[in-house]
This record gives sequence, C-alpha cells and structure tokens, in this order.
Amino acid sequence: MTSKLVAKPKPSKTKKKQRGKHHSERSLLDAECMEYLKHIVRFRDGGCVTPGPSCGGYLTASHWQKRGKQQTRFDLRNVNCQCANCNGRHNDWQSYYDAYMLRKYGGEVCLELADKASYKSWKWSIIELREIRDNLKSELERLLERSLYAEKPGRFA
Repeated sequence: MTSKLVAKPKPSKTKKKQRGKHHSERSLLDAECMEYLKHIVRFRDGGCVTPGPSCGGYLTASHWQKRGKQQTRFDLRNVNCQCANCNGRHNDWQSYYDAYMLRKYGGEVCLELADKASYKSWKWSIIELREIRDNLKSELERLLERSLYAEKPGRFA
C-alpha cells in the first residue's frame, strides 16, 4: 500500500475593500503650507536663484537644508526658487547653492539654519501648522499687494 501525499488547496484570495485615502489634519495643513511656500518663493525670486550651465525645467521650491528637517521646513530664508535641473544638481554639488546662500543671507543666517536643521526629532503641532499657514498666506498677500502697487505708479507714495 502506497501512501500519497495530498497537498492542501490554497485558500482563495479575498479582495480587501478599497478605502478612500484619509488624510490627517496635520498632513493637509502641511500640504497647504507647502503650496503657499511654493507660490511665495516663485513670486519673490522670479526664477532660478542658482543658474548654471544645465539650468532649465520647471520652477521648484528648493530647500537649502533638506525639507525633512522640520525646524527649517517653512523658514523662508531656507526655501528658494530653483529650476528642476538646478534643484537636482544641488543635491550632488552643493557649492552653487552654498555660494548663493552666503551671498544673499551671510554666514550668520547660514549657521543659524544649519543649527536649526540639526534637531533630530521635531513635529509641528496642528496649532503651529495653522499659525504657519496663516503667516504664509498673509506674506503671499503682502507680496501680491506690493506688486499691484508697484505696477501702478503714483498710487502708493
């Protein structure tokens, strides 16, 4: 008598219910802050701040200290307008961006930003993100208002 090993049948796969993406209030506020930040730096800088031989592409909001460093994430001194090519390049060749930052803000501000970026664990609270969002929104409105008055001479003396 020979015994045969019989394999058990595989269990049938059941599809998991697809659920809609649920975003936390923190992630929604963070995204809103980043949108305001992008508009501010594009409007403020007007173009790529580190033009080089491979300059080109769409404009981005580039962080001198990496965006993941929460303490400097929304600091307007840390975020500047760069084209996509220069933004990608500055990750490998930081010297162009470093030279720009030193020229524009000086060594003291650069050291302050580097120090702020060195904090390891930091998370913005929802209340702080709301305040940052409101500040960025008012800054963008201020820049837009100033440009409207600048275009119409004699209106704002």
